[in-house]
Amino acid sequence: MILPDEIDPPLRVDEELGIKFRVRRCMRSGQCCKTATCAVGVAYGAEPTGCHFLRNDRPGQFSCGLVDDDPGMGNVIGVGAGCCMPMGNSVRNALVLDAYRQRSIEV
Repeated sequence: MILPDEIDPPLRVDEELGIKFRVRRCMRSGQCCKTATCAVGVAYGAEPTGCHFLRNDRPGQFSCGLVDDDPGMGNVIGVGAGCCMPMGNSVRNALVLDAYRQRSIEV
């Protein structure tokens, strides 16, 4: 199944580098943090696979505890920069499809 945001992902502009690129939106599925802990999480003591800083237990509502406690960490970790694991992420795909059906995302 091809999901709406996979056809034409949003365009982002990196002001520092002066380039434009397409990035699939983050749906807060938690898949990235469950699969591999980011370098910052490891530096703060999390295991390399399955970060214990991942908060919440519902797809679509997951968040990073490090960023929740210190919003400035979001830039370091890359939170909000887009999805790094759209392929084979059935939880994310279900969230995108549900949002599309509710028309809460643009096509």
